[in-house]
Amino acid sequence: MIIALIVILAAGFIFYTEVAAIVGTTIIFKKDVALRDQVNRNPSFDDGSGSLNQLINSAIQIEVIKKKYSVGRNELLGRQMYIGLGTDPQSAERAKDIFQNDVSAYRRVFQLPMMAQRFLYKSVFLADPKNQEPLKAAQMFIRKTITDPSRFLDEASKAKIKTGRAVVLPNGELLVQGEAPNRAARNSFRDIHDPSDSVSPTMMIQSLANSLKPGQIAPQPLSRKDDWIVVRRAEGTKNSGPAVFETAIFPKVNFEEWKKTLVDSTPVRVMKF
Repeated sequence: MIIALIVILAAGFIFYTEVAAIVGTTIIFKKDVALRDQVNRNPSFDDGSGSLNQLINSAIQIEVIKKKYSVGRNELLGRQMYIGLGTDPQSAERAKDIFQNDVSAYRRVFQLPMMAQRFLYKSVFLADPKNQEPLKAAQMFIRKTITDPSRFLDEASKAKIKTGRAVVLPNGELLVQGEAPNRAARNSFRDIHDPSDSVSPTMMIQSLANSLKPGQIAPQPLSRKDDWIVVRRAEGTKNSGPAVFETAIFPKVNFEEWKKTLVDSTPVRVMKF
């Protein structure tokens, strides 16, 4: 009896010292936080909130998805067993360096949080008609101006739509609002939450330098992280020189702010490190 009690107490102590947090039915281990720290060395995955907070927020989202939408962990994960932080071979190597072929840890620490976010974004957020209004407004603006592109700036001004400019140099560099050619300027056209879904706006606007004639409007709006943009190639730009574009900007409903509206009573207990 005494030996059994000692074993139970020892197991409890080990459990307590190895656990970082308990969120509903989810246990977040300290080793999971350490693995997430390594993932977050890639700026694409680091949202600035800290690894433990990331895992806690993901666990809450998973609880919400299960309660409100009856979608469990296995359904979120699907059958994907590939270990990688992206689809390129280099990302697979980086993931293997972090997870050492531990598929369970990979799915728990990286894939499950990503799939939960993807489910909320695609199946819930985008399905809300209110979140489609900026895209519909951008499409309506295209319909109003595409037959007479000279009205582009006048129509934007009349509707109090914010406008901007972008320039693609002959060497492919993208300048935004007259900025010097640098990574920050190029990245201001980076894609939204799931870049694998579409060609990035940077690549798209660069391709428009070849496909749009001066004065023409792109037939579809481009998606950026925080907005939709309608693009018109400016009058008077020469095919052999810089391609100058005028843009009309339609702010999106902020996905991160929208997630905060998902009210949930999931209990969260954070252990002392």
